[in-house]
Amino acid sequence: MRLNWSGNAHLTFCLNVFPAGTLAELDAALFVQAPAVFQRVAQLTGHGGPWGIGLWLPAQLAETLDQSAVSRLTEQLASHRLYVFTVNAFPYGMFHGQRVKDNVYLPDWSDPRRLTYTLRAAQILAQVLPPGTPGSISSVPVAYRPRSTAERLTAAGQHLGKAALELSRLQEKTGKMIRLALEPEPGCVIEDSASAVDVFEHWLIPAAVCQLHEKHGLAKHTAEELFRDHIGICLDTVHCAVMFEAAADSLRRLTSAGLRVWKIQLGAALATESRGEAPPALAQFCDPIYLHQTRIQTLKGIFDFADLPLALAAPQAGEWRVHYHVPRTWRGQSGLRTADAAANEDFFKLAESCGVAHYEVELYTLPLLTGSGENVNEVIARDVALVVRQ
Repeated sequence: MRLNWSGNAHLTFCLNVFPAGTLAELDAALFVQAPAVFQRVAQLTGHGGPWGIGLWLPAQLAETLDQSAVSRLTEQLASHRLYVFTVNAFPYGMFHGQRVKDNVYLPDWSDPRRLTYTLRAAQILAQVLPPGTPGSISSVPVAYRPRSTAERLTAAGQHLGKAALELSRLQEKTGKMIRLALEPEPGCVIEDSASAVDVFEHWLIPAAVCQLHEKHGLAKHTAEELFRDHIGICLDTVHCAVMFEAAADSLRRLTSAGLRVWKIQLGAALATESRGEAPPALAQFCDPIYLHQTRIQTLKGIFDFADLPLALAAPQAGEWRVHYHVPRTWRGQSGLRTADAAANEDFFKLAESCGVAHYEVELYTLPLLTGSGENVNEVIARDVALVVRQ
């Protein structure tokens, strides 16, 4: 949905909360689930649409969507008063019902398959993107930190340089501006604003500029401008909260360093406090599918755990933050609450002043939180409505 701001700002929720491994599942998410959510948003806000979509296309599905299938989707989107302006191309493969954990970062940006998948997503987005509306694609934050090496960082920069070049060529061909946004996440090469600035300045930009200069003949200053204009950041407020970084502070640090934030994903982290014991209410949130990075802020500093079970096995006294995408409107239970890194209207004013145009409520772990209880569509609608009010 278009927001009534001075810029070309759009709000949606991410469809990765629903399965989309097949075309039938994608149709159900787009034309059954999404309209149900937006009908409730309309009741809560009075907004009449049309409604923006945050698309998720796993690589296998993206590869099988031919021209006729994309044309059919475009026609159906229009008939439902829907439009796509952003794609979540972070999860490459299956994302529901089976173990994901740290495989969610594979293939990473050192692997050419990540480049191929991302450019295919861009081609599809260019076909469905309304004229005059910029597009964005969010992606993995380079690589999972335990798998990172200097060689892989250099390769990632080269692949991202190629992505920038191809996105520029796509714009020349179609007139559609699409930008790639790397999403900082705990435990990754880029996990907060400080690491984003460091990795961009010392690894990604130098490698990309060198490749664009030597292999494609671009002047170095032109290559850097091209890269910065097409490769930026997707700021996820859940990840900010886990890292104990206010989203506003992150936004200021990134933009001050010359990095553009093309997209903001909205949600809250799971939070609680402990005097030293493992909080019993957190045990139910250990699951075999997703990685739930955990940070505990103590008097001795912040303790970093790759997954929630590891933190529960070595508890520390202090403030716990767990990587769960919890609704910002959730009221908590059993001593658990939300940590919302973008808790007030001032954050959105700052984001607007920084030129952020794309906002996406992302609640892919919501089914784990609600279980068989509250309706998922109702919860998503309330969080979207909260952003509208703010």
